[in-house]
Amino acid sequence: MENLWEQGPQGSHTLLFKREPSPQKVWRSVLTLRAARSAVYKLGSGHNSREAATTEHGGFLVTHLIFQHLGATSIDDPDFDWDSEVLEKIPALVPELVRRLTHEIVTRYGPRPQIRSAFQSAKTCRELARHVLGDLADGVALPAPPAKERKPRRPNTVPLLVDRRVIKDGAPLRYVGQNEPERDAVEEWLAEDERRRQATWVNHRTKPILWAYDEQQYSPSGLVSKMWADAGWDDRPVANQGTVRWFQSEGLSLWDLAQRIHSAEDEPEDES
Repeated sequence: MENLWEQGPQGSHTLLFKREPSPQKVWRSVLTLRAARSAVYKLGSGHNSREAATTEHGGFLVTHLIFQHLGATSIDDPDFDWDSEVLEKIPALVPELVRRLTHEIVTRYGPRPQIRSAFQSAKTCRELARHVLGDLADGVALPAPPAKERKPRRPNTVPLLVDRRVIKDGAPLRYVGQNEPERDAVEEWLAEDERRRQATWVNHRTKPILWAYDEQQYSPSGLVSKMWADAGWDDRPVANQGTVRWFQSEGLSLWDLAQRIHSAEDEPEDES
């Protein structure tokens, strides 16, 4: 360890740290780091997941850019107004730097970059800093915010099953209560007439349940709500997920069948 403190032109301490920084440089560096970290923290998750990742993993590079862009050459100048020329500009500059960094990463490393990995590479950080500082010096316009990443909305259970013709017309269905309060409230009423828990499937996009009790068609949730009301369940929930309560003879609910389709479509294709 004593070698670390070796002085002189070839000493370890001299090679690592060069000359000792002045108290003014140390203090201004501390103030700048604090202001930058505070601004990054306040920016938080922002409005875009990519920019959120940049604030989370790129805070130190953002601070480096602030130093280089605003005051690196003047940090030892006692006449330079560090407060107004650097510290007061940081809150407005940090969101811009985060957006520019995010844009550079997405542009140079693909539409789905690993932003965390980019900040773990010294070479990549140097390249990002060079490009961002170059754009700032040249007055390149701030990039538009990246579009929010949206996963395609999955189709609702009933239209999906109808469109795919997963269930044949006339296939038997059976109502199954999903929790103890529900079963306690409706079981006696169901037992009075077994047709009340029976239905058949109709490939209809809004009313696919043909209830055996009255031979009318309903939506899965609509029929469950009617059954709860007819059974006299005063404390029944306002809404319900009917597709988890109607089961095929094979033991799968309507919701289970839809999830099987989603899972199959989410699996990567076999390229072998």
